[in-house]
Amino acid sequence: MIEVEMGSKEDGYTLLDSGRAYQDIKLVTKGAFTLLSKAKNSTEEGEGH
Repeated sequence: MIEVEMGSKEDGYTLLDSGRAYQDIKLVTKGAFTLLSKAKNSTEEGEGH
């Protein structure tokens, strides 16, 4: 996971900082919190077994 740098906002859209290369990665725009929660839970479940 990486944190993206936010740019300007207009008409409900947010521009990502153009100084970073985002073309070769997948971005989550909806359900990101759910995805993060599932990822953290699966990691925690595997630690004790």
